[in-house]
Amino acid sequence: MAVTPDGEHDHVLARAAAGLRELTDEGWVRARASVLDRVLRAVRPSAHVAGRHAGGTFALATALLADRVRAALDDPEGEVRVDDVRCTVGTPGPGAVAGELDAVLVVLSVRFGSRLADTAARVRAAAADAVSAALGADFDARRVTVDLHIADVHPREGAGRPGEGARQPDTSPST
Repeated sequence: MAVTPDGEHDHVLARAAAGLRELTDEGWVRARASVLDRVLRAVRPSAHVAGRHAGGTFALATALLADRVRAALDDPEGEVRVDDVRCTVGTPGPGAVAGELDAVLVVLSVRFGSRLADTAARVRAAAADAVSAALGADFDARRVTVDLHIADVHPREGAGRPGEGARQPDTSPST
């Protein structure tokens, strides 16, 4: 069920909010983050993006496209951890349900010591492949901008936190 902006399902949202208010703070601590994420996706409307295949065009919710991109990129134990994926969709044409995909923004954390240029190239290529797979073989992913925002750095497996350990001498030229 999607909540429409016309208020048609406001009573459902109000009932769900009332139920959540009854939970104590301890209940919120016990609730898994994934459950809360699913609740947010269930009641948050999303734009639709146009996809193409041999049978014609179809509309895909941007929330689903973002999940597909996240699944293709996220490696919690590896080099890249995805924090967020956002899709930018153009205005649908007359009579169309879905607009064209303009851009994908991937917010991520990279492993400390990673070569950022190489990692960025791999992430962009994998994101474009995931978009093509979701939007159909006839979709040209090369026209979609894949923006990356590196918001965090995580330590290597088995290593301490970045900056821990023996301090390295400063070899930069002094001013």
